[in-house]
Amino acid sequence: MSLLFKVINEDKLLHFNRCSLEKEELKEAQVPSIFTYLRTSMTKIGEDFYFYKRSRENGIINELLGCYFAKAIGLSTVQYYLGKNSSQEYWLLSKLFFESGFEYKFVNDYLGPSPYPNGFNYLFPSIHRLEKFKKQPMFEDALKLIALDLFMWQVDRNNGNIQLKEKEGEIFLAPVYDYGSSYDFSTLNYDFYENPLVIVRKNTASLKLLFLMYPKVYEYLHTLMDIPMRDALEDIEREHGIEIQEEIKDYYIFKQLKYNEKLGKPKMKIYH
Repeated sequence: MSLLFKVINEDKLLHFNRCSLEKEELKEAQVPSIFTYLRTSMTKIGEDFYFYKRSRENGIINELLGCYFAKAIGLSTVQYYLGKNSSQEYWLLSKLFFESGFEYKFVNDYLGPSPYPNGFNYLFPSIHRLEKFKKQPMFEDALKLIALDLFMWQVDRNNGNIQLKEKEGEIFLAPVYDYGSSYDFSTLNYDFYENPLVIVRKNTASLKLLFLMYPKVYEYLHTLMDIPMRDALEDIEREHGIEIQEEIKDYYIFKQLKYNEKLGKPKMKIYH
């Protein structure tokens, strides 16, 4: 039993054993060399390979919400599943998304050194450097990701979780992952993590100017704002066989209302 949610349909859980993939399994799963260090967090269930990770309870809900909202704007995302290991602990699992023929890189490989001393490279302050990729398939998805991160108040979008893939000169955004540090839930302690709008201002001076420069960000953001938070949470409950505590639902509704106000949406749009 979780303090924030409880599992009411065990049949929807993935059952797995914590183990490391062997060399041949990494090859079979097409894991790029830059990701082999994560092999201790990968497992095989049936014929499929998964990445698994622990997350605090609000982090789990955030991750599930991130997948849900990404799909709503047509942004490619990993699909998270709730799983339970032999120790009866709950984990998040996602299928590995690597495809043959693609070269996988981090965003810093294209954008150069991060503007921040700790090496993190946000899309918000880097968006002007993305201009050189305006004709690339990844550019539209980058705008969707910026809108999604603003919408969820995501404060941990960095070089380690903005994955790009390239094939025959075309650059794509790989399926997005890591939505946990959203809705004022973060274990991070850097000052510039506190508010994504601070990061926006480092580049464009204001949110309004960002929207003027990239109206698609505004369009995607307001598409997300029109989704009632309660509906999203109840859809997640049905999909994953869980029951979220009512006070936790109220928390997310309240937080989204406040964020929408800061991002320029009337109050009534959160309650449908």
